[in-house]
Amino acid sequence: MGYLSNVILAVVVPEMEAKRVAALYAQHPHVQEFKLAGQWSLYTTTCNGIPAVVFEFSEEYVRWYPSHEDVQGFEYMLELIQMLDDESEEGFPAATCFIRVGEEETDIECTYHAHAPDDASDFALHAESLLMETYYVRTEISTERPWDMESIESL
Repeated sequence: MGYLSNVILAVVVPEMEAKRVAALYAQHPHVQEFKLAGQWSLYTTTCNGIPAVVFEFSEEYVRWYPSHEDVQGFEYMLELIQMLDDESEEGFPAATCFIRVGEEETDIECTYHAHAPDDASDFALHAESLLMETYYVRTEISTERPWDMESIESL
C-alpha cells in the first residue's frame, strides 16, 4: 500500500499579485499534466491592512514522495514564490508554509518562510504569522474515559 502522509501547503500573496502567481503556476508542465491548479483552495484575507489571497492545498493519507511528478508539481508553488523573490530587485512580498506529517511519530516536516522585501516586510511577516497561527501540528492526549466518572476520595 505504501507510506502515507498528511500534507498542507499554503502561500499568502498580496491580492494584486494573486492572478500573476496563479498564471505562472499553471504553466508548469507537472501542474498541467496532473491538473493541479484546480486542487488549490483560495481564500481572501488581509495582512497588515493589505488585501491578500491564501493559496491552500491540503490532503490526508497521500503518498508524498519528492520523486513523484505530482508532488513536484504541488511543491513548485513554493519554488515559484522563491523564484519571484529572487528575480525581483525589491523582493516579492509573500509567506509560505509546508507541513507534512508521516505515519511515524517523529516523521514531521514543518517550515514557514516570509519573503520580505524592505518596503513590504510588514506584509510578509504578518502573512507568515497568519500561516503559523492557522497551520500547525498538534498532538493531544485523549481524556475520554470508558468508565463511570464519579470520583472517590480513597480506597
